[in-house]
Amino acid sequence: HAELKGIQISDRDGVPIVALNPSASGSARSAPLEATFMLVADQLSKMQLGKCKQLTAVYENQVVVHVYAAPVVITLIGKPDSDIDSLIHLTCRVKEAIQPLQQKFSSLDMA
Repeated sequence: HAELKGIQISDRDGVPIVALNPSASGSARSAPLEATFMLVADQLSKMQLGKCKQLTAVYENQVVVHVYAAPVVITLIGKPDSDIDSLIHLTCRVKEAIQPLQQKFSSLDMA
């Protein structure tokens, strides 16, 4: 995907499980970004609008899309001129691809 700088799959605490394209690191990329997403999502859910499943942030040098795919967080880092709808659509494909990983971490979470 030409607009994509990187993808990271992490646990809800921001601990990376899989990271693709490390060129994304060094910009606004770090494990606290994913952990902060979960804190913000939890707070937004208190607004009685339902659970926050996704958050998109647009920065000067990149676009970041976070998606909570229990029990993991998918983070896509795009170029600043990325088509956000395209990145969001890509998260659906990533969710499908990581279903075995989600199941494995779900079973570990319950243990």
